[in-house]
Amino acid sequence: MNKGIIYLIPANLYTGVAYTNVILENNNNGGVPLKERLTSDETLSLILAVIGHDIGHLGKTNIFLEKTKHEFYLDNPDSPNEAMHFRLFSEKIHKWVSQIHCCHL
Repeated sequence: MNKGIIYLIPANLYTGVAYTNVILENNNNGGVPLKERLTSDETLSLILAVIGHDIGHLGKTNIFLEKTKHEFYLDNPDSPNEAMHFRLFSEKIHKWVSQIHCCHL
């Protein structure tokens, strides 16, 4: 796993990334480990997907958010959880990229 990205990941997301590393190391019942079959771009995409998948999740379904008229539902009635995940993850990505640019200029 790329140790350089770890300092950018909040502690509550680290478990998902660590689990992704377990998946990448898995030899798939004696076959070639997944990490050896993926390009570096595919590996990074997998890690980012794990981080973004449930970021900010309240543990509530879209139906619950609709019935309670939660702010996520009011912001996006079609897909309240998914829109919130996308919004939060986009904000995190922009923050992380600005931190990387700040530190490496």
